[in-house]
Amino acid sequence: MMQLSKNFKREEFACKDANKTPVPRKYWKNLNRLVKNLQALRDKVGRPVVITSAYRTPEHNKAIGGASRSQHLFALAADVKVPGMLPMEVAATIEHLISEGKIDQGGFGIYTTWVHYDCRPYYDIDNPPRWDNR
Repeated sequence: MMQLSKNFKREEFACKDANKTPVPRKYWKNLNRLVKNLQALRDKVGRPVVITSAYRTPEHNKAIGGASRSQHLFALAADVKVPGMLPMEVAATIEHLISEGKIDQGGFGIYTTWVHYDCRPYYDIDNPPRWDNR
């Protein structure tokens, strides 16, 4: 197990395909950026941040109906759950951390049981990507 931060291991970010495909080396810089942001979330909430989906191979992303240019393809996104917190509460915490400059601006979406967070390198500062799919 490769420890990436105080609370996250590289294996947690592997694709959820049948092969558990690890994040390719060419995306390790992206992964480290994502982990830094998720560690800040973990430190703020004081609870585990469970990764339900992170890196995806193009084949797996297509098979599960992911967006064709999903940030998961580049190890820049994770779908997460925080035990004892509703997705809306997790999203509000992410928004707060972004406003404080403690995690990178990016995209996030609220779903029924999880929150998508990504640290995409491009976005409209006046209209950052936010969505609610509950």
